[in-house]
Amino acid sequence: MSCIISLQYLKDLAPVVRTQLSCMLILNVNSEKQKDTIAEIYGGMYGSKKIFYDLINYATRDAYSFLYLKFKEKPCEAYKCFTEPIDWVSKVDNDTTMFDTNDKETPEDVVFPDFSDDEKVDEDEDKEEEKKKLIKKTKDSFVFKPKLQNET
Repeated sequence: MSCIISLQYLKDLAPVVRTQLSCMLILNVNSEKQKDTIAEIYGGMYGSKKIFYDLINYATRDAYSFLYLKFKEKPCEAYKCFTEPIDWVSKVDNDTTMFDTNDKETPEDVVFPDFSDDEKVDEDEDKEEEKKKLIKKTKDSFVFKPKLQNET
């Protein structure tokens, strides 16, 4: 049986499901926090977190490219866009950068902000505020106000 799961945050997937994956596609990851989460979970299967970071950066540096990981193979396999095998095994003992990324590399001193948590908090606050307004409006509309005899 095959099942395709598409999600934005890896941690949204239950750990029991994450351990049963046979393969994974990773598209461009702009958030260092998300990239770190993925590397923390799967980095050990590919030698180290550093090698895993290099895999993600290399495979996703071009527009519309992605990293394809096969977990059931021993050792685990990695591909750029299904067609280009990435030889990460021979790089495990190497302490240098795994791939030549000079043409598209981002300077190390540039830090991209991670707004994903801020947006979620703002959305939650907005929803909570709307909920309070709706409750107040509903309560106000159902308040029993007896009519006085003089009112017509």
